[in-house]
Amino acid sequence: MKKEEWNQGLNHLDSGLVEEYVKKKETLAKRRAARALWMRMGVIAACVCVLVSSVLVVPMLSRQMPGGEPEQSTEDSTVEDTSTEDSSEQLIAPPRFPKFNDEELQFFSWELAFPEYIHEKNYTPTTVIDRELYDRCDYTETLLNVKTKWTFSDASSENLFDGPDSILHAEDYDLIICDDGTAVDLMTRGLFSNLLQYKYMGFWHPSWSSSLTENLAVGDKLYFATGSVSLNFLMQASVVFFNKDLVKTLDVREKIQNNWDEQDLYELVASGKWTLDKMITLSQGAYLDQNENKTPDAGDRCGFSTHAAMVDNFYYSGGYTTVVSDGDTWSIHSAFLEADVMDPLLAAVNGLLHTSKDGVLESDALAAQTAFANGNALFALATASDAYEHYRKQESLAYSVLPMPKHSETQTAYAAVPLSGYSVYGICSQSDIPEITSTFLQVFAEESYEIIRPALLDVLMRGRYAEDPEDTEMWETAIDANVLDAGRVFASYFGETRTDCLTTTLFRAAVEQNTAAWSDAIDPYKASLAQYATYLAGMIAVLPN
Repeated sequence: MKKEEWNQGLNHLDSGLVEEYVKKKETLAKRRAARALWMRMGVIAACVCVLVSSVLVVPMLSRQMPGGEPEQSTEDSTVEDTSTEDSSEQLIAPPRFPKFNDEELQFFSWELAFPEYIHEKNYTPTTVIDRELYDRCDYTETLLNVKTKWTFSDASSENLFDGPDSILHAEDYDLIICDDGTAVDLMTRGLFSNLLQYKYMGFWHPSWSSSLTENLAVGDKLYFATGSVSLNFLMQASVVFFNKDLVKTLDVREKIQNNWDEQDLYELVASGKWTLDKMITLSQGAYLDQNENKTPDAGDRCGFSTHAAMVDNFYYSGGYTTVVSDGDTWSIHSAFLEADVMDPLLAAVNGLLHTSKDGVLESDALAAQTAFANGNALFALATASDAYEHYRKQESLAYSVLPMPKHSETQTAYAAVPLSGYSVYGICSQSDIPEITSTFLQVFAEESYEIIRPALLDVLMRGRYAEDPEDTEMWETAIDANVLDAGRVFASYFGETRTDCLTTTLFRAAVEQNTAAWSDAIDPYKASLAQYATYLAGMIAVLPN
């Protein structure tokens, strides 16, 4: 057996399973020939993550994740192979994950258009994503020697578990997959256990949202998680689409080269210079009265298009969240409270969407989707799902994505937030086998990053994932820019009603109403926001592990 094939397995298997792993990879390689490149990249990336994280563990994660770091070998695996015989045994690190005793795990999942699981007996996949969803669970079960039994429900999230009118009981399940709103409700009722206590949960891995523990954990407690493990999370990621044909028609490359000394939009992003003011500048001059009625309307061309549910991203793209943690408690972010920060932002956004003809705040999501699909917008702020549902089906539409632009070039990273309605994973506090369940969840997440995410992006890119590295890099950059914010996730606890909360109403309303002074929007809520942040942190502090 080839030495490099043994090396491929070191992040996944113990020595007794390597041959089985290689045989499985050979079978999958035939079925995934069109995506061979990204499969190899995924395995290499996972191996690198393990090696790097075993030496360099982020201090915060070390504090929040006792036992969560990958195990390290005490043997010297760097000894040069000078023998003529097969020395592959020397190249295999101790397995990261144990093998169990054929236990059966009980899982619950809400039903969506994009399922989190497919593993029916005698199942014949019909799409590339279905095939990868099937393989993900099959591989994880085989690796850990466990079985899974899944229950699905399309019931409303209200009273789903353990309420007076509940249809299900949490003690019947080991893992629950639900929408983010339901997860908050289950957490506050003590139905989820703390994910940071489990040995094999590794939030250092890129399969999880990069801001998960930083923004949602209080002290050493985190009760649900999401990221590439959820196909719905990837679909709900906020991105900026752009029309490649309009880039040529409107001489966008020439403007970038003349004004900012970069070659194109992609280099502008890569150099860290992709900012809100530059997007506004590039949107200028795009307006065209296509129906010649001398009135801006839905049939006209514009530089930028979006709808109300997406405008919170103009705030988040500054690298801010609405709530920040000091490790033990939460408080409202100072930027969200200060008119000196918010007034210039409102002036820029409202100028784009209201004062000029350069941008359009469409009446709803469908109107925004239609405008971009018809080629009537250079840029469109939307979710990645728009490509799946609309844009990839338009043969004449040449499109790709960019991350949400920064507020300034000095920001360290691009940022956006996913639209609510994505899946999260929580381990039931009454599970009899939480360590086995958490181990399954970690392997499941890592497989998601390696096979589900590339398969989805391949579909969104019309089958060009391996063939178009520039587009691929931008899709990944835009998806990875999405962060989680406690103020948004726990929105119902930051206002007197579910809608009186942070960006979901306050910032969005200020943009919709073309409000000039942020103090008019925020001042009536400052005291209650501080109170709610303290209340929620205190409530989490007393929840059991």
